[in-house]
Amino acid sequence: MPLGFDVQQRAIAALERVHAHPVQATLNVQQMVVIIGALQLALRHPAFPATTGAFIKNWLDEAISQISTLCPELAPLLGAGSDPAYDVPIQEDL
Repeated sequence: MPLGFDVQQRAIAALERVHAHPVQATLNVQQMVVIIGALQLALRHPAFPATTGAFIKNWLDEAISQISTLCPELAPLLGAGSDPAYDVPIQEDL
């Protein structure tokens, strides 16, 4: 069910009011790696909006850089998630 116009307008007004307020979340490295992988996969979807994609890509680059600095052994794994050469083909017969 779509949200009503009034709900959308109130949400937009609220975002405009608080958009610059920083938000912090505490995640461990494993949780962050899972989020990074999910976002890398989402960016591959052909209908993913380009403007949102650019924001997410920049965020991913920063997150990957921070984790790679903390744990260089994870850098190849995190980088592979954005590289189509490492895609695993879907096996329809499974």
